[in-house]
Amino acid sequence: MTAQIGDIMYYEGNKYFMATEPPLNPSAAEKYEIRFIWQSTACWRGYQAEWEVKDKQLFIKSVKGTAEVTDKEKFRQIKLELRKLLREGVISPIENGQLLKESYKDLSHEQDVDLSFLYDADQPVFASWFSGTIRLPRGRMLEYVHMDYFSVFEENLCLTFKNGMLVKASVKKTPPGQINKPPALNKPFLTDNDDGDSKITPN
Repeated sequence: MTAQIGDIMYYEGNKYFMATEPPLNPSAAEKYEIRFIWQSTACWRGYQAEWEVKDKQLFIKSVKGTAEVTDKEKFRQIKLELRKLLREGVISPIENGQLLKESYKDLSHEQDVDLSFLYDADQPVFASWFSGTIRLPRGRMLEYVHMDYFSVFEENLCLTFKNGMLVKASVKKTPPGQINKPPALNKPFLTDNDDGDSKITPN
């Protein structure tokens, strides 16, 4: 995988590129099926978001991306209608499958998505759904790795959240032996052990 362009984090007056991808959890997902479309191999997730920590709360400030959007409620209604026709013998199972496929395509369209569409909001949204650790590389790049977020920096600022609230901030310096080894801290989601070492949370 190509090295990825991170989301942006604003923390204590500084701007960072994140090496973690917190879920967006958009409220629009209740009504629409949203499938982001990647425009570059440097951004497989298909969007870039801006986040901010303010008063120890994590907010998502903006999202820019393109997605294929499908109206889930309308598609559900069509499925129910076709199921009735199938039970009544009006259409065959093959016809049912073809009509479902055509209906899904007709109800889907590509569009630019932003904070307004995803959350029906015109101001930052409190990310109460997020619990985990966000890694913010900082300092000099010691080694560039053309994959994911595996490039090695002098240190990592790790911000740990619970339900969107900042509960811990720690700095983890890169030991000399870390160069040329894929760092565990580059994985998307992290939590902290009681002993202060970071571990990977299973996906």
